[in-house]
Amino acid sequence: MDTRPASLPESLYLSPRYLVTSTRADHADHLAAFAGTSGWTRTQDGATTDITSPCGRITLRQDDDVPVRRPHLTITGRSGPGAPERWRVAVSGFMPVEFVSALTDTLANGLENDPDALVYGVGAGDEAIMALDEEVWMPFNEGGLVGFHSQDYHAIVAGRPKGSPAPPMEGDESVCWKVGAVVSTETAERLWTATFTYSIPSHLVAGLVNEVARFEPLLRPITSTLDLRVAPLVRYWPVETATPPRTPRSADTRSTPPRPAAGEDPGRHAPRGR
Repeated sequence: MDTRPASLPESLYLSPRYLVTSTRADHADHLAAFAGTSGWTRTQDGATTDITSPCGRITLRQDDDVPVRRPHLTITGRSGPGAPERWRVAVSGFMPVEFVSALTDTLANGLENDPDALVYGVGAGDEAIMALDEEVWMPFNEGGLVGFHSQDYHAIVAGRPKGSPAPPMEGDESVCWKVGAVVSTETAERLWTATFTYSIPSHLVAGLVNEVARFEPLLRPITSTLDLRVAPLVRYWPVETATPPRTPRSADTRSTPPRPAAGEDPGRHAPRGR
């Protein structure tokens, strides 16, 4: 007797959202779709693809030849075509494509509504980081670093203000914000990371941070795949059955690592090289 269900659900809710991975191919597909609908110019040279704004001041570059531990997607802002870089976003690993979409949405909306706010960080473009759900996120302010991490310690947002005594994040003195997730709280194996340099527009950082910090699960087709290293930690619900719980806690509750020591880069609690 065939006991299989008559049909499978088309979509699933997945949480916690910061562990719902996407591949470089997913990122490339999104960038191609973004260029096709936004009017930005897409050019390709071998494994490198550039998406450039109509004004020539913002460029997204995906390089699929870089090693897996290095950033494969960078976003740069300039005062004009060929001008020196004012700020940079660097993405590495398996960031959820929904988070990449949050970045491109902020870029497109920023250029349309207030280009100077996006390029120079001045004007009406500010977006504040939303109030955090303290059942999911824990703030910290220690040793020159400020930010918050998830209760399960798999995700972190860390800021390093100018003049901070904390060591440079990712070994780069120009990095002021770091957002990301790790595979394991014990080894700090990187899942994905995004870094932002000084002079970054605050609303570009907030656009990503708010997407990461939201408590809602992500909605994905049932055909989606996850990184096998974190798949056991991701909870899922068929869309047709019930709405998932409000708090996206990880299923991994076996350990509760200590918070970063004073003056320490989030280290084993924050994304590092895979």
